[in-house]
Amino acid sequence: MLISRLVPIVVCLLLASFGGCISTTSYVQPLLPKVDIYDVQRPPNRQPVFVKFEFQTNGKRNENMTVKLRNQFRIMLETSGVFTVRDDPLTPAKLAVVLNNHGDLEAATRAGVQTGFSFGSKGNFVTDYYSFVTRFEIPSNIVRKTYEHEITSAIGSHDPPAGIPPMSLDDAFHEVFEQLVGNLLQDLAIVLKDAPSRWNQPR
Repeated sequence: MLISRLVPIVVCLLLASFGGCISTTSYVQPLLPKVDIYDVQRPPNRQPVFVKFEFQTNGKRNENMTVKLRNQFRIMLETSGVFTVRDDPLTPAKLAVVLNNHGDLEAATRAGVQTGFSFGSKGNFVTDYYSFVTRFEIPSNIVRKTYEHEITSAIGSHDPPAGIPPMSLDDAFHEVFEQLVGNLLQDLAIVLKDAPSRWNQPR
């Protein structure tokens, strides 16, 4: 699934500190199991759901990224076969999620300056952190889940982290987003399976 070009906030600042002229390689930390949305156990019937999605940058709403990712999120919910997304706020089932990209901006600036002065010979690592805070509500239950993920990016000459494949920034974010949503869907499918049958009927 294609996600519009995204540059994590910490890496963006790091690159800006020396003009973006040095190569960057990213690594997705193995914090979450990989869950393919097509492998999520589907309930007997799709659950209609009203969805709120917000993307934040260091805790503040990022309207541009919210718009770009909201539709991708809705498509993934539908594709999984677990949910049917509805635009009616009176829909009994409601899912609210906030994805916050946060990091140490001062450390990123320092790392960028150091690498820039060495023309890439002194490599540095910086980390973008992602907190995925979710709230799923049906009349019989309210479930709150928080998932954490990280992208570590290297600029200049560096020794790669053991056992983690290198990738582009775009591919790294794509993988992080899919893992966050996949794990959420897997957990919510279990919630729906255990919910009273009257809330797992087609509407």
